[in-house]
Amino acid sequence: NLARHWRYVQDDKVCLLLETTTPTPNGWRILLITKQTTHSPFLSQPTTGKVDIVIGGVGTGGTLTGCGQYLKPLNPNLKLIAIEPVESPVLSGGKPGPHKIQGIGAGFIPGNCDTSMLDEVIQITGEDAMEMARRMATQEGIFCGISSGASVLAATQVAKRPENAGKRIVCIIPSFGERYLSTALFQGLWDEAASQKAEPVGV
Repeated sequence: NLARHWRYVQDDKVCLLLETTTPTPNGWRILLITKQTTHSPFLSQPTTGKVDIVIGGVGTGGTLTGCGQYLKPLNPNLKLIAIEPVESPVLSGGKPGPHKIQGIGAGFIPGNCDTSMLDEVIQITGEDAMEMARRMATQEGIFCGISSGASVLAATQVAKRPENAGKRIVCIIPSFGERYLSTALFQGLWDEAASQKAEPVGV
């Protein structure tokens, strides 16, 4: 259930954030950003600067690095968490490999990514990322891509940790779902449509 939403327009760029709350004591909330932007003040404005954790995938690394450069001076306790594919855990010191999370996990550490700012790296499988992206579309009405599913899944994992009760967690959703209609993300729908048979209609 989406409790509230904000819409900010600056220099013709739109940033929409959705806040989800739980009725339980010490409930957690996640702010979802539906457009990738390097303008970190967008995060600071609707959250009044009170951000505890920022979570996002690493494509070029510019978004997380920019968020850290802007927000960490405002809050030295801010945690910056990167997401990478289980199948290509380069940020964690592993070897690159093929994976299904398009847009992140390039197989090397981009020059834009300041890894010294990262407090943690979470690994997400391609299948789990796609499952969460489908859930976002069907249960929350947010039509997003595979890397966005990875971001939301990582955020939910972090939010469930006891030490993060009551903290404000921001996860970045950088992609829209229409770009993935021909990918494995929606292959099940294509298969279902292909299996349907035409039936004669009486006049």
